[in-house]
Amino acid sequence: MDSDNEELLMKMNLSKRLSLAAVALATTVGLAACGSDEPAGELATGGWDEVVAAAKNEGTVTIYSSQGATQVDDLAAGFQDKYGVKVEVVRDIDANLLPKIDAELRTGKPAADVLVQSTESAVKKYSEDGVLAEPVAPSLKDIDVMRDDNYFDVDATVITFAWNTDQFHGKLNNYQDLLNKDLKGKIGVPEPTVAAFVDFYLYLEDLYGDDFSAKLAAQDPKIYPGALPAAQALSSGEIAAAAYVEPQADEKKAGAPVDWGFEKEQWSAMFYGSMLKGSAHPNAAQLLTDYMMSAEGQQRIARKAASARPDIPGTVATLDTVHRMDTTKITPEVIADYQAKWNKLFR
Repeated sequence: MDSDNEELLMKMNLSKRLSLAAVALATTVGLAACGSDEPAGELATGGWDEVVAAAKNEGTVTIYSSQGATQVDDLAAGFQDKYGVKVEVVRDIDANLLPKIDAELRTGKPAADVLVQSTESAVKKYSEDGVLAEPVAPSLKDIDVMRDDNYFDVDATVITFAWNTDQFHGKLNNYQDLLNKDLKGKIGVPEPTVAAFVDFYLYLEDLYGDDFSAKLAAQDPKIYPGALPAAQALSSGEIAAAAYVEPQADEKKAGAPVDWGFEKEQWSAMFYGSMLKGSAHPNAAQLLTDYMMSAEGQQRIARKAASARPDIPGTVATLDTVHRMDTTKITPEVIADYQAKWNKLFR
């Protein structure tokens, strides 16, 4: 998502170590090459109070996430402030996180306690392979987010169209307005390098016809790897409009000449949460999951996104109102076919 949530799908520099001065929060952005040196922990028996006590005794928890940096750090800070449990954050795109998880699982000692990422096929396979711990967090019981017994919806990055108010003096009401002749050569679009981007373009074709990609390509757009660089180009005036950015609330508040809008059904990229069996901090993992899915946690992790809960300040939608990618339809063959079509149109 700030999530910069790109980022969801673009490469970012992981060498920069993030820190929060207000709390003693450890944020790990480099990726280790092996599993945890700590022995596997055991989930406390009894009730939730015993789990909370055991989590505080464990004292730390590690989350691997491809969510936005600002949101994840805010979640971690709030959790530590509330429970006194330190949070180690490893943040990267799915394409880098998932091979790391696979390597750790082969050691039998995953360094990650909690995993949040956007590739449902991957987490579904983890669940089928029996490497995920079953959630017992109370906050999961009053919302309909469980995808099976072991993994769950967390939130969804919501993508919007936006425009630079200095460069374009009208208003965009929908994606079709990107075809305005005044925007030719001034629009930013994403390159469909992964399934989510392909789904986005097919969503546009569902809305406006099979020829919409061709019409958009005829606008001679600039191509960007994801939402964050497109948003930066929009704020700077490099482009006048963008087809794929997050809500530009922070940028507008900071004084950037930008505005944005939504389709009736907003396109989104879903994030899925899970916990790994054999991790060193199973109780802290359950407690972090409970916090993340609570109203307080959703206010932090789902800011500018679609929340798993209704009426959360700072969110723009709920999960039941946004477009969810149908993984049974976005197959490798569909992806390859659309990428070939796109390259002919846009290159």
